[in-house]
Amino acid sequence: MLIDGSNLAYRAYYRFKKLKFKDIPTGLVFGFLRQLWIYITRFQPNDIIVIFDTSKSKKSNFRNKLLPDYKGNRKQDLSFNIEDFNGQLIKVRKILRRLGIKVVWDNEGLKHETDDYIAYYSQKHKGKCVIISGDKDFCQLISPSVKMLKVQGEKDNLIYESNCKEIMGVEANQFADYLTMVGDNSDNIKGYFGIGEVKGKQFFEQFKSIKSFLLTPTATFKGIDKDGLRDLYNRNKYLVNLKKALKKYPIKKVPLIKPRQFNYDKIIAMFEEYGLKSFTLDDFLKPFKQLQNESNDGRAIRNRKNNLSKNTK
Repeated sequence: MLIDGSNLAYRAYYRFKKLKFKDIPTGLVFGFLRQLWIYITRFQPNDIIVIFDTSKSKKSNFRNKLLPDYKGNRKQDLSFNIEDFNGQLIKVRKILRRLGIKVVWDNEGLKHETDDYIAYYSQKHKGKCVIISGDKDFCQLISPSVKMLKVQGEKDNLIYESNCKEIMGVEANQFADYLTMVGDNSDNIKGYFGIGEVKGKQFFEQFKSIKSFLLTPTATFKGIDKDGLRDLYNRNKYLVNLKKALKKYPIKKVPLIKPRQFNYDKIIAMFEEYGLKSFTLDDFLKPFKQLQNESNDGRAIRNRKNNLSKNTK
């Protein structure tokens, strides 16, 4: 399970903004862990990685050089208390580590953001994978072994390769091209002028991909000039296509924070410190303990296989 931690943190912060313990805000911590427990009990993963964006990852991101105004159109919420948010987020990171969950947290400025690490792990993992986020961009990573839980408010859609077109309007393997064509307003990435979601979906229904359109001499589409589309593709491909971006700008180091050994007493003490007594119950803690046991069993099996392989050479 790959979780867009920043996305989940913002949702938790706004939903439980008024929640406090001894006049100290705890809504983000409560909402994050409550939702995480729901995801674990729903999907029963063998392993979890929660990926966060940091100020260092945002500033160092290679896309800032490709597009100086990358994400520059995002308006600041004047009601948003960044110090409160960051303070609670640090608590969440500590709790996750205590619960035995891996966290990606960039304190160095390694030129990549959450999207890249999620793409990296979803491709690297040999088994089944579920991505949890409210960001539609991850639809491009959906494959026979990768699905996505797209969260929006109180609702969510579980998107597979088989139902991606029904839910999102284009196939999963067309999604990177689709974003290249229509752009991404949330990231301030411009698409082809005059081509919005409706025309974009019509284009991919007809031509399947940008490449097939450009390589077919007789292909035409109202409002699109081939030279203009080629220029747009070359400009946008590393901004929106996560797989292409990782080939061009490979991840050389993952800022992975390894978890601590599961310790009931220390976990309970931490929850009580933040006034989260409902989380000290066995019903809440059991899935996390089981998750760590499965992760440890998996490492033990891999170690045995590696030792066997060495001994038989």
